[in-house]
Amino acid sequence: LLQEVREDEMVGFVNSKLEWLFGTALEERGPNGWQSIAFFDQPEIDGWLRQQAKLHPNVSTNVGAEVTTISDQGDHVLITSEDLDNETNGVISASYLIGCDGASSAVRKQIGSGWHDLGYDRDWLVLDIIAKPGHTLGVRTMQICDPDRLATYVCTKDPFRRWEFRLNAGETNEEMLHPDKIKSLIEEWTPAGTYEVRRAAIYTFHAATADCWRQGRIFIAGDAAHQTPPFLGQGMNAGIRDVLNLSWKLPMVLNGQADDALLDTYQTERDSHAHDLVEWAVSIGKLMEFLAATELSEREGTPPPQPM
Repeated sequence: LLQEVREDEMVGFVNSKLEWLFGTALEERGPNGWQSIAFFDQPEIDGWLRQQAKLHPNVSTNVGAEVTTISDQGDHVLITSEDLDNETNGVISASYLIGCDGASSAVRKQIGSGWHDLGYDRDWLVLDIIAKPGHTLGVRTMQICDPDRLATYVCTKDPFRRWEFRLNAGETNEEMLHPDKIKSLIEEWTPAGTYEVRRAAIYTFHAATADCWRQGRIFIAGDAAHQTPPFLGQGMNAGIRDVLNLSWKLPMVLNGQADDALLDTYQTERDSHAHDLVEWAVSIGKLMEFLAATELSEREGTPPPQPM
């Protein structure tokens, strides 16, 4: 599932001409014995995780259903859902509920949790492609500090590649998603016929952490609890750390080996880590802006920007 380190593979920062500014080479083995940075295709990982869950004897899946209401009954949680295929309703009773339902989490809203805004809201076009024979795409992942348009190029698992292009002032979602615009952006990198567009979407990158991760028997995790710009590629990893934190505590409480108060340590332990990670990602975005502004000042002969 993981991409092996490729020859000349690096991650770092470049200017508008894609000239290397600074960065690091990828290693087959880092200090912990694993690759220092590993690239994978998230839909492939998602599918693999779902299949592994289905194979577990203690896991039941209910794909294609939408949760409509949740209710903390004090000693259990009631969840009602609607099957989207046949419009039938179902009711599930659970000891605890973990809402991993994304950035627009209904579970987060249900428990009345707000956001600690860390001050980075930007609109970006995200393009995923399948590279074909004859493409001219390199294997260096780059934060492109171009004064005309900030961008990120990510060499994910072969044959997939991703770009993120920040929208400039006045540009609309419709304009950026037009096939001709997408074509013009990609074909600055590789000729027509050497790629297939897999997905194109506009995302507003947010930087925030939830102010409440637990209410009674209801928890939130993943993007429901924290949102980060993707510059570090750590959003999914942070969500996995959330559920790992709960995965050993919940069994101890359910088996009577620990008091329910153990679960209060979840937010205490995870919030500060998620907050630091989001701030780190924001700093990458601000560094890109600073380097782009520095290049622009050199181009125009104006005073350089002040350091952050």
